[in-house]
Amino acid sequence: MSLASDASFGLRTLRRSPWFTLVAVLTLALGIGANTALFSVVDAVLLRSFGYADPGRLVQISGTSKGQSSAVSVPDFRAFQTRAHSFGQIATSQLQTFTLMGPREPENLWGQLVSPECFAVLGAVPLMGRTLAAGDFESGAPPAAVLSYKLWQTSFAADPQVVGRRVLMNGEEYSIAGVMGPEFVFPHPVFKVWAPWRFTPAELANHGRHGFTLIARLKPKVSREAAQAELVALSQSIAREFPDSNTGWQAIIQPINEQVVGNLRPVLFTLLGAVGFVLLIACLNVSNLAMGRAIERSREMAVRAALGADRIRLVRQLLTESLLIAAAGGALGLLFARGWLSGLLAMLPSRTVSILPGADRASIDSRVLAVSIAASVMAAVVSGLLPAILASRPNLEESLKEGGRAASGGLRRRRLLGGLITLEVALSVVLLAGAGLLIRSFSNLMEVRLGFRPEHVLTLQIPSPWTDNAQQNDAAKTERKMQFFSDVVHRVEAVPGVGAAGLTTVLPLGVVQIQTRIFLEGRPSGGLEGGPRGDFRVPYRAVSPNYFRAMGIPMLRGRAFTDDDRSGRDRVAIVSEAMARRFWPGEEAVGKRLTLNNPATGPWMTVVGVAGGVRHDKLASEPDPELYTSYIQTLLAPQVAVVVVRTAMDPVQLVPPVRAAIREINRNQPIADVKTMSQVVSEAVATPRLYTVLLAIFAGLALVLAAAGIFSVISWTVSQSTHEIGIRMALGARPRDVLGALMGRAMFDVLAGAVVGLGGAAALTRLLKAQLYGVTATDPATFLAVPAVLAAVAWMAAYIPARRATLIDPMAALRSE
Repeated sequence: MSLASDASFGLRTLRRSPWFTLVAVLTLALGIGANTALFSVVDAVLLRSFGYADPGRLVQISGTSKGQSSAVSVPDFRAFQTRAHSFGQIATSQLQTFTLMGPREPENLWGQLVSPECFAVLGAVPLMGRTLAAGDFESGAPPAAVLSYKLWQTSFAADPQVVGRRVLMNGEEYSIAGVMGPEFVFPHPVFKVWAPWRFTPAELANHGRHGFTLIARLKPKVSREAAQAELVALSQSIAREFPDSNTGWQAIIQPINEQVVGNLRPVLFTLLGAVGFVLLIACLNVSNLAMGRAIERSREMAVRAALGADRIRLVRQLLTESLLIAAAGGALGLLFARGWLSGLLAMLPSRTVSILPGADRASIDSRVLAVSIAASVMAAVVSGLLPAILASRPNLEESLKEGGRAASGGLRRRRLLGGLITLEVALSVVLLAGAGLLIRSFSNLMEVRLGFRPEHVLTLQIPSPWTDNAQQNDAAKTERKMQFFSDVVHRVEAVPGVGAAGLTTVLPLGVVQIQTRIFLEGRPSGGLEGGPRGDFRVPYRAVSPNYFRAMGIPMLRGRAFTDDDRSGRDRVAIVSEAMARRFWPGEEAVGKRLTLNNPATGPWMTVVGVAGGVRHDKLASEPDPELYTSYIQTLLAPQVAVVVVRTAMDPVQLVPPVRAAIREINRNQPIADVKTMSQVVSEAVATPRLYTVLLAIFAGLALVLAAAGIFSVISWTVSQSTHEIGIRMALGARPRDVLGALMGRAMFDVLAGAVVGLGGAAALTRLLKAQLYGVTATDPATFLAVPAVLAAVAWMAAYIPARRATLIDPMAALRSE
């Protein structure tokens, strides 16, 4: 017989068992659908290119200084360009905000100023138009810009004639040179505009400003290790030439994809492994069902064997039926996958999409479809091979007897069913343990002390007014910008319902965090680590006088900033408690002096206060040493500032009057990222919440499938053992004896699986170690709770069919046989 004949016969056979077919198809569809959906996200984030040519040869160059993360200066960049031989080309970029004047409201955009080599290094090809050309970087050339695909769609209505169009950004007319493709990301999804970086003489001479990241393309046959060794040698050479700025500094390289998604790889692969467990449990469940069905069909197999069918023929027929079930499950799974994927993407707030770059382009494409087909074939083999092998070896003598006992299975086959249940339970325990640990970790994370009070606080971003937002800075422009920000704060404070209003250059728990160099007075070596440079890097932000009150950050010692702390007065600073402990242990920090520049030139700042520690970077990190300066004493005006407003009412109600107050100063002022501080905190935990919810869903699915497997096995055992139970009850066995025997058999398999699963969990939950906060990877409470919960669910799943066995009428059971 041909495969087509096997398929035709299999379809007829499956139609005669509609409930078995339906349950098997649905079970596999759940597992295949979940795997397909998650793989589509992993494929979009980790496996697809971000629009770069040969991304394996692209590297990012940053730096390290005395064990702390650092970056690269513009003179270092120029030195690497001319003296490094491992790279074909090297480029750099820096953050730049753009205010786009549109037909409705002005729009604030994150962008990048890029060096001339940038797009060539990336090997990126535009969707429309061109990238930046050499002429765009010449002094006096008309401003040009390249747009992201998303910006083109949202702000330019996907206008096919957009290339060459002139738009007003930052007070200048920019010509749109081109539009990048939807896959292009550089260096992060939040950046939507790229414009020429025309280096100023000051930038080219500033060896001390290590604030930029480079990208480079390795030459053919040059390894990353060889390139790293060359950069180390060059770093040492540059340090000898410029000891004040470069001693102790060293360049480091890493693959560019690692910079974009490297930290996501472990957790995404862990989730992929977890959903793979769900599919395996689904396959075991179907295998259990197929095993019981194979035992019921032993007489049919015996007849076919007696008529000349060999064992390979019988196995092929049964595997064909498994393939039909898996194909139907795969087709239905694709529909489920679309729902899973839509739900998954809906769980991603905008910040999380940027943390999972490329997640929003996840779709059921040809690659994902191929994986779904492969999962279906694997499911067919795993769920159908063992039942097919067993069913192909019928006991002809017993099976062909009228009322023969072969149809009821046998001890060996019952043990196999029990073994599959044990394996299902073990896999479920691993997933439940992982989910339990993440739930406990997330609960601990939500209870940490933030160092500020997020309730009743409104936040909004405002860029420097576009008329002053030029690439070059001078004292007059800086003064005008500072006056603008001061006016904003005072106008907002006057809005009815506002309790306090402040301003900061960087918001706690925001996407961007900034560090600065500091030198301590009287400690030429920095006071801690030695070495001639004597500087350290600490997180830094410039704030207004009422910022601490608006955020609810306590002032522990000294004072907060006042309006007198302005340009022309003695420069002052406030340090966090962690910074005071680190740099002045056992001493009073108030009154100490530090500078952000060369100690020989200053200016020096006096510490006037010590503020409480704040979790600025992420909730799982203890408060870092933190430096605050008075924003009206800042040498360079910020491109973007964040206004924070405290109120006793619902902060959302303040949005219209606060907008109106700011627009009274500048009617074209863009206002972006308006949200409550509680929303900011919620978005800061969006990623661990997403991982926790996903693993909890997978663990819940596993628990349901395991319970369904136990229920089906006990139900099948009862249906196949009706005669045996009838005899035992006729001979005096009490209903509770029958119940105890069935429950004991089921719970033995469950407890064996729990023991095996706990061992597996102890080994595998260590993969979650980096995602846990306040709980160990082998937390005893979790490892005790998981088997207890699973045992309770398993007991209920086994009790329902086992209880039905106690209601069997012995005489009716004996007559039916």
